[in-house]
Amino acid sequence: TRKDGWTSSYRPAIVVGAIALLLVAFATVAAIAPGTSVDNMAWVDQGATTEVTNAATEGLTALYEYNWETIDEDLENARNYMGPELLEETDQFLDAIKSGAEQTQTATEVDVMDMGPIRLESGRAELLANINVSSTRAGVAYDSVMFPIVVNMEKVDDRWVVTATELK
Repeated sequence: TRKDGWTSSYRPAIVVGAIALLLVAFATVAAIAPGTSVDNMAWVDQGATTEVTNAATEGLTALYEYNWETIDEDLENARNYMGPELLEETDQFLDAIKSGAEQTQTATEVDVMDMGPIRLESGRAELLANINVSSTRAGVAYDSVMFPIVVNMEKVDDRWVVTATELK
């Protein structure tokens, strides 16, 4: 027994009571506004969240992974994952990427980790991921860089494409 008369045995009861009050408050709000719409479906629609997360993982891999020996196919594959605006922006750099990869005999491998949605709306999504890009030059390990990246996705012709990326 403590000096103020409280015993440590009351603590669990207080915690359980506080949790019960929070649940009652949540249920009351849900009952009062049952038709409330949710704009961010990232935590509500698991199927859509999984679909866009998988598409973002594939898109980031396609954008950052290439091999100097198959660079034309790799760049064409990356184009398939880009939205129209990103495609237009990237087109001006593709020759430089190709030339640099061939001259240095560079190949990259991408590991997308910790992908999670920030926001998911009808036809648009924003996700945060950590990606690791490892590279080799002339077959010898050269560099490995891990960085956080925000990827914006948009549904175009009923499939998710990357519309923008931003390093964080």
